[in-house]
Amino acid sequence: NDRLGIRLTKIATSATRKNLHYKVELKKDDEEKYISLRDLLIAKKCPTIIYVSTTTQTVKLANRLNADGIEALFFHGKMESQDKVDTQNRFINGEVDVIVATSAFGMGVDKDNVELVVHYEISDSLENYVQEAGRAGRSDLAGEVVIQTYNPDHYSIRYASIHDYYSFYKEDMNVRKQLKYPPYFNLCLITLKILHRYNKVLIFMSIQKLRKQD
Repeated sequence: NDRLGIRLTKIATSATRKNLHYKVELKKDDEEKYISLRDLLIAKKCPTIIYVSTTTQTVKLANRLNADGIEALFFHGKMESQDKVDTQNRFINGEVDVIVATSAFGMGVDKDNVELVVHYEISDSLENYVQEAGRAGRSDLAGEVVIQTYNPDHYSIRYASIHDYYSFYKEDMNVRKQLKYPPYFNLCLITLKILHRYNKVLIFMSIQKLRKQD
């Protein structure tokens, strides 16, 4: 920057991780998906992060794995702060090899021997998917990323697995436009209030624009 008298250097890198192996598994129902996950954990026996989409699912899946003899922790954003710290430390220190978590887990967690990341449920964004997949393969050991889904041909999986973010963006914007999603249309909250007064039913309606879109 000439005004500040600072010489800036542009450093461009790629998000592609050559030491990660991606695998998409098609499952017909939840039971088949769980059995496949359980068998994979038994076979691999390595530090593993399993990502799910809801707090309830973290607890439910971890409890079922524990019941089947696979010691597993759960982690989500609604836990108490100290519980989060304790859970993270137990996983990082190798006391427990398997953790079931939402996307809230990972930031600031330095564990270089995670060999397996399983997307038990699809991430809510490409950015989260890349961040979560990147928890594996941080050391000299290669990492494996497994996606278990009912729809392996979904464009988000197809483009994420080859790190083609530009094509994902183009297709995602096209889908949003066809489905009338933001940023092409406005979101509104419509509230109806029904009151009974003087033997009459009064209905009040309010419309609130939630977000202004171009």
